[in-house]
Amino acid sequence: MNWFNQQLLHIIHPVSLIGGGSYGSILQDCPVLLFFAAVLSTKIVLLILLLLELGVSFSILKYISSSYHNGFYDLSQRAMQQCYWFTLPGILDELFSYEGPLGAIFSEEAVTLHLWAPTAQVVRACIYRDPSGGDPLDIVSLEEVNGVWSARGPKSWEGCYYEYEVSVYHPSTLQIEKCTANDPYARGLSADARRTLFVNLNSDDLKPEGWDNLGDEKPALLSFSDISIYELHIRDFSANDHTVHPDFRGGYLAFTSQDSAGILHLKRLCNAGISHLHLLPTFQFAGVDDEKEKWKCVDSKILETLPPDSVEQQAQIMAIQDEDGYNWGYNPVLWGVPKGSYASNPKGPWRTLEFRKMVQALNRIGSRVVLDVVYNHLHGSGPFDENSVLDKIVPGYYLRRNSDGCIENSTCVNNTASEHFMVERLILDDLLCWAVNYKVDGFRFDLMGHIMKRTMVKAKNLLHSLSKDRDGIDGSSIYIYGEGWDFGEVAKNGRGVNASQFNLCGTGIGSFNDRIRDAMLGGSPFGPPLQQGFVTGLFLQPNDHDHGGEEVAEQMLAVSKDHIQVGMAANLRDFVLTNCEGEEVKGSEVSTYDGTPVAYAACPTETTRVRFHNTGPSWVPGIIVMSIEDGHEGVPGLSQLDPVYSYIVVIINPSPTGIKFASPALQARTLQLHPVQLMSTDEVIKNSTYVASSGCFTVPPRTTSVFVEPRESE
Repeated sequence: MNWFNQQLLHIIHPVSLIGGGSYGSILQDCPVLLFFAAVLSTKIVLLILLLLELGVSFSILKYISSSYHNGFYDLSQRAMQQCYWFTLPGILDELFSYEGPLGAIFSEEAVTLHLWAPTAQVVRACIYRDPSGGDPLDIVSLEEVNGVWSARGPKSWEGCYYEYEVSVYHPSTLQIEKCTANDPYARGLSADARRTLFVNLNSDDLKPEGWDNLGDEKPALLSFSDISIYELHIRDFSANDHTVHPDFRGGYLAFTSQDSAGILHLKRLCNAGISHLHLLPTFQFAGVDDEKEKWKCVDSKILETLPPDSVEQQAQIMAIQDEDGYNWGYNPVLWGVPKGSYASNPKGPWRTLEFRKMVQALNRIGSRVVLDVVYNHLHGSGPFDENSVLDKIVPGYYLRRNSDGCIENSTCVNNTASEHFMVERLILDDLLCWAVNYKVDGFRFDLMGHIMKRTMVKAKNLLHSLSKDRDGIDGSSIYIYGEGWDFGEVAKNGRGVNASQFNLCGTGIGSFNDRIRDAMLGGSPFGPPLQQGFVTGLFLQPNDHDHGGEEVAEQMLAVSKDHIQVGMAANLRDFVLTNCEGEEVKGSEVSTYDGTPVAYAACPTETTRVRFHNTGPSWVPGIIVMSIEDGHEGVPGLSQLDPVYSYIVVIINPSPTGIKFASPALQARTLQLHPVQLMSTDEVIKNSTYVASSGCFTVPPRTTSVFVEPRESE
């Protein structure tokens, strides 16, 4: 008798549920175990019993107790579903956590398939020659060992397609369903994204010339503090650029057109200091058909004939919005495959080759590449949705549930649960694939706060461990950042310590700063659209929105200035400034409207150089004055960072009138307007002046002026 059966007898005997001593009769006498035995494996049933004995699984105990009658368990549909949702992830993590190979693995002799599906009863792989239609070349039954289903096939599978048939209990229907799904570890797809392509990413045929040496050609990046990011949508970049070949417009290959208007503009941006290009979602997402010939379009010539104030333009666009070629891409289906609609041919391996050509081309013009990753949710779920993948393979595991057993939708729809071991593993494996196989330089995490901090730290450490000698890239230069918003079911660490702004302090993982955004623009994305902020006329040029009167608006402007100054000082918790009340406070002691600290960052450390003027209750309304002092050769104190300038003064004037600002602390310097502004085609900014004897600056309306002190004057 094996260990599990011994534990079964040990647990069940004291509560008189043994019927004749056989395993089958035990289950027959206990319908709740029959239920779990029907949907799960024997090992999971046994673990449930262990949890019950230990008093761990309160949810099961509660529902079993409430439905116990005359010695029998009569579980309702809702109770059975909730038992399943509550207990399944922890049980699977306990028994079936797995770190071996997954997906299609290629060797010189064969191709092997590995699928993690511990609750499945039968798994088959249907092999096809073509991306759609036709009968299978072969139907292969996979064999299960400890929750992982595997099969070995011939090398001739490479270039073919496959789909899984998974027979599995799905608690949303309370039935065994035969689900057809892609491989969660797919690296290629058919044009309709219904079949997974057997594609070997290590094949030389899928590498642009010089690909293996791209790690040596990356643009220099001395420090993450040097990063300046430009956000871009792949289709928007070239869809209407007539300097791009028609076959390349709106796709990956547009970035290889070195003389196009768009690329020439990107080159100028790189020369001006932009270091990274952030591409909106590039993985396989729903909402845009991969085959362009299926798109519907509006006749632009007809639109041009309509009056500018007509509602007809929008009506025509709305009529086809679900069938055109445009979508931001935040509808993830498969995280690890480039989107087919951006390829010149969505069939076969072209999307892989062309994505690599895009990355290579951008690196060679001086731009590193950041991918927008959306691991917080999935577009599809359930056994029948054509965009559902993970919820067909292991129903109830990958998606986060609430106390009623329903899928959490706070991110948008179908929240994923990175607190579960194999969800976290899938995220980490996916990041590794993009970093190593596509040589991308950074990752921007959509709604990062819905991912666990543990996952993000593991991701950073994993990526930074990559080396050029072993992996072809220097992982220490890969930057990760994201939206650290704290809301929904994960708020205040509701599902574990999440990757929110405050929790990430000290990790070296970046997060967006909504405080400075809201202070500048006014309100929030969810507030009144007319509410004004620092740069949109608050107090200085009021609109029709009721801000509570002139005195309130002036106070709001002063508080907004404090928030912006904290942001300009890297949002550091320990940075000391004089607030609008004239008090010296730390960044963490400046609060938002709901009492939340404005500052949450712990580094960088070079903030002793930063000082704010025009502070306290006697400030000139609406003006921010910041100075940055660099070290001087031979002078003790600050180290020297900039070889050109020793002192910088930045003055922001959002008001509709010009201003004068004088400060004794800024007298007797050799400041001059920055050369870039002096050579600007903007004649207004050239009217900015500085008088050394009085320390007085003049700045035109709605202008930010930068004054610099060259080192030659030392």
